[in-house]
Amino acid sequence: MLKKVLRWFLVSLGYLLYTTGVIIILLWLLFPAGTVKTWLQGELHKVNPLLVWEIKDMEAAFPLRLRMTDISIHSKNDMKSPLVEVAELQLAPDMKELVKLKKNIPVAYRMKTLDGSVKGKLLVPENLTTLQCSGDLKDIEIGRLEGFWQKVSRTGSGKLSGTFTYNGLLRKPFRGELEADITVTDGKVDLVQKTFGLDIMEFKTMNTTVSAKDRIVNVKDGKMESRLFSADFEGVMSLSDNLFTSGLKVKGSVEPRPELLGRLDNDVAITFIKSQLRDDKLSFAISGSLLEPGILFKGTSGVIDGIIEGGSR
Repeated sequence: MLKKVLRWFLVSLGYLLYTTGVIIILLWLLFPAGTVKTWLQGELHKVNPLLVWEIKDMEAAFPLRLRMTDISIHSKNDMKSPLVEVAELQLAPDMKELVKLKKNIPVAYRMKTLDGSVKGKLLVPENLTTLQCSGDLKDIEIGRLEGFWQKVSRTGSGKLSGTFTYNGLLRKPFRGELEADITVTDGKVDLVQKTFGLDIMEFKTMNTTVSAKDRIVNVKDGKMESRLFSADFEGVMSLSDNLFTSGLKVKGSVEPRPELLGRLDNDVAITFIKSQLRDDKLSFAISGSLLEPGILFKGTSGVIDGIIEGGSR
C-alpha cells in the first residue's frame, strides 16, 4: 500500500513539474516583447526626463534570458548624436540567489558596448524604487562616447577597465552611492588650453579610485603615466542635473620628463620651468565646469601659467 501511495505521489509530482515547465516555456515563447519594450523605455525616461532611451529589438531567449540590441541614449535636446550606444544587453535571473526567496530579484547581466563589455549583477526590488548593482568593465572605448565629446567640443580616446558597485534610488541616480576603481590605457584627450606646447595630452595609463554620494564625486589616488610626464591628482566634482555644467575642483602635481621639456623651443622658458620645480614637480589646480575647465600651474614663485601655457613665451 505504501509503495502504491509513494508511486502515485512521484508520478503526480512528475506531471506537475512537467506541466509547470510547459507553461513556463509557452509563456516565454509568447513573451510580449513590444509591450515590455515600450514600458521599459517609458520607465527609463522617468528616471531622467533629460534623456531619451531607444531600444531597437527585444526578445526572450533560453534559458530564461532577455536580450536587447541596439540601445541608444540621447540627450532630449539632441537626438542626432547618442551619448551612449549599447550593442547588446542580456539579462537573466540569478538562480542561485533566486532560490533564497529574498524580496529583491537578483539578475545577472552582460553588456556589449563601446567596443568593450560590462558584466555583473543587479538587484531589482518589488517596488522598483531602488537599484543595487555591481560589475566589471573591460576595454570600454571612451572615444566612442561621441555625444559627450561633441558637447564638450573636444575629442578623446582610451580603453577603460575596472570594477564598480552602486546603490541608490532608481529615479534619482545622482544621489546614489558609487564605488569604483578604474584604469584607462592608451589615452588621448584634446587640451582646452595649450600646455607645455601641447595641444593633445597622451598617456599610457591612468588609475584612480572614485566614490560618489549625494551628487558629490570624490576622486582619490589618481596617477597618470606618460612618455612625457607623470602626474598625481585628486579632486571633487559636484554633479548638476546637466552633467556638463557639473563643477570641478582638482589638484595635483606633474613631473615633466626631459622628453617634454625637450619639445620646447625656448631655452629661457626651459630654464625658468626647471627653476620652478619643487622635488622635480609642479603643482596644478583645475577648476570650473566639465564643459569649461581651467588649469593653473604653480611653481616656487607662485602662479606661472604664462610660461606653461604656450611653452615658448
